[in-house]
Amino acid sequence: MRPLTRPLIPAAAAVVAVLAGCSPQGAATDPVPPDAPTAEIPAEDGDRGTGAVPLEEYPVDTPTDGMYDEYVTRIGDHAVVDRRTIRIAGMTGTTRCFGVRPVVDETDTEVRLALVAGTLPGTDGPCTREARFAAVDVPLTRDLGDRKIVLLDELDPGELARNH
Repeated sequence: MRPLTRPLIPAAAAVVAVLAGCSPQGAATDPVPPDAPTAEIPAEDGDRGTGAVPLEEYPVDTPTDGMYDEYVTRIGDHAVVDRRTIRIAGMTGTTRCFGVRPVVDETDTEVRLALVAGTLPGTDGPCTREARFAAVDVPLTRDLGDRKIVLLDELDPGELARNH
């Protein structure tokens, strides 16, 4: 009895040749045409945000009062939206379980900002550990002017309740 492998080899090669000829033109091998639109990430030095997505374009959370297990989260980005609004953003959890609120302290020379995150009131069930970049607008009582913006990574216990 002869082995069947010999007739199968030419048949398999023929199938491969036919399939190779039937592949769509330029399938995964052609370079991107030079006139194709491309996304560009702005340079850090000319950007008022992180450089990846302008902070002005982030969806803005509604500040949440009454959260529990609150903590100060590091402000990862900020932008001056207008003369009386600063947008701050930092990492927190999913919108189903976690909220944010700003804390602001204005003086004649500084605007001190912190971002407080915590568990939403009425949250029940499991909360997954999905991180997201949460942004919130901070209204100022007067124009920013030439005041210095100071981003705070921590607050004294009494300051955590400020603007609450």
